[in-house]
Amino acid sequence: VISGDSQGRTSFWNGNNGTLMESIHGHKADVLTVELNPDGNRAYSSGIDPTIMHFQLISKNNGTKKWVKSIHRCVNTHDVRSLVCSKDKIYSGGVDTYLTISNYLAKSVTRVPPIPFGGVIELARH
Repeated sequence: VISGDSQGRTSFWNGNNGTLMESIHGHKADVLTVELNPDGNRAYSSGIDPTIMHFQLISKNNGTKKWVKSIHRCVNTHDVRSLVCSKDKIYSGGVDTYLTISNYLAKSVTRVPPIPFGGVIELARH
């Protein structure tokens, strides 16, 4: 289980017994969204501070596993309200109304503008 709080912390919990495993301070303000990749070894958080934090699950020498902060990037301009992880891409959206697609491995960012109101096609009449 992963949660975020109003102090900018992303917390990782043991889902079996409810104990806190790691709590990492990485944001300057409220964490509004968290996401776990399908493999369960990478997690992301973001929020009012539009930085997307990347966390990795590493194996220590004694065989235990630990979540660590890995990379952070600012790809949005305002609050991030939603994150979705698909394969090697992170989709983020929020107050700036752009859908932002980022790839942490390739360090690429694509920003898709919102669809304009009133339609995108006009028909002429006689």
